[in-house]
Amino acid sequence: MKDRITLAAYFCLVVLATAIHDLFYLAAMLACVYMLAFRRSIMIARKAALSIIIFNSVVTLSYIGISLLNNKISLYYICLINLRVFLITSMTFLLHERFSPFRAFAFSQTLLFLLTLSYSQINTFKKLAVDFHLALKSRSIRRLAIRDLYRHAATLGGFFLQKAVTQASEVSQAMRSRGFIND
Repeated sequence: MKDRITLAAYFCLVVLATAIHDLFYLAAMLACVYMLAFRRSIMIARKAALSIIIFNSVVTLSYIGISLLNNKISLYYICLINLRVFLITSMTFLLHERFSPFRAFAFSQTLLFLLTLSYSQINTFKKLAVDFHLALKSRSIRRLAIRDLYRHAATLGGFFLQKAVTQASEVSQAMRSRGFIND
C-alpha cells in the first residue's frame, strides 16, 4: 500500500512541477526533495545532473539561438525549464531508491505480468550491452578512436532494434496463446 501511495504522490508532484511557473516554488520543491534524500542528496544531484546535461544543453542552446534571431531572449524561461527538468529528474531518482514497482502494481495481475515482462527485457538488454562492451574492450589492443566507438554504438543499436522486434513478436505470440490478446 505504501508503494502505491508513493507512486500516486510522485505522479501528482510531477504534474504540480509542470504546472508551477515560479522559480522560487520549484527551488523550494527541489530543496524538499534533497531534504527527503538526506545523505543520498549529493549522489542524487550528481546522477540527475549527468542524466540531463546533454538534453538540457541542446534544448537551452536551441532556445537561445532561436531567441537571438527573434531578439526575445528570456533568462527566466531558461532557468525555469532547466530547474523543472532537474527537479523532476531528481524526484525520479529519489523515487527509484525508495519504491518497489512490483509491490505498487501487485493489485493487478495483468499490470504485474506486464511489469515483469518489461523488467526482464530491460535486464536482458542491459546484460547484452555490458557483454558487448566487454567484448569490444577485450579485442582492442589500443584505445579505440571515436569513429570506432560510434560504429560500435550504431551496430549495437541495430542489434538491439532487431532483437527488440524479434522478442516483441515472441512475447505477443505468447500472450495471444495465453488469452491476454483477443483478436
